[in-house]
Amino acid sequence: MPFEELKERQRVAWGAAPFEKIEDSIAVMHDDLVRRLDPKPGEKWLDVGCGAGAVAMRAARAGANVTGLDLSEVMIETARRRAEEKGLAISYDVGDAEQLPYADASFDVVSSSVGVFLAPDHEAVARQLARVVKHGGRLGTTCWRPGGPIAKSMKLSARFQPPPPDGLPNPFDWGTEEHVRSLLGDSFELEFHDGDAA
Repeated sequence: MPFEELKERQRVAWGAAPFEKIEDSIAVMHDDLVRRLDPKPGEKWLDVGCGAGAVAMRAARAGANVTGLDLSEVMIETARRRAEEKGLAISYDVGDAEQLPYADASFDVVSSSVGVFLAPDHEAVARQLARVVKHGGRLGTTCWRPGGPIAKSMKLSARFQPPPPDGLPNPFDWGTEEHVRSLLGDSFELEFHDGDAA
């Protein structure tokens, strides 16, 4: 189920504004994700859909050996600059969450804070996440729920964009337990936690 044109639009859109400026408004989300994943010194950590590097920097400060990946070249350039400014050794790659450029079982921890939910092929993303986590490793994601304020605002803004391609799943399904269990329940022992970040 290819959505290459949509992904190209997303890549350009996410590089069009300084999204790191909104980090403070969702810092509680990033803090909670990293705390629950409990980074250990030397662990190999992948942050998928890393944006400007908020989660990657938190994990690196705790001693993890962090790689961040994002579809947007501009976001990766921003994340690299910010890590350098803070003296953090983080590797960053431009890449697609649906086709992660890493070997099987490469990471002890994989995270994504409101990142992978934007990738259009949910099944491909789930397969990739499960593939790159080591046996016994940890995976953590955050996503806004359907019907919440972010979902409503994105629905409003969609009126001013080209129509989505046929068959595009709802990204906010990642915020439902049933959908995540259908994608990842065979690969992980799942826990779900509610939070409040907008």
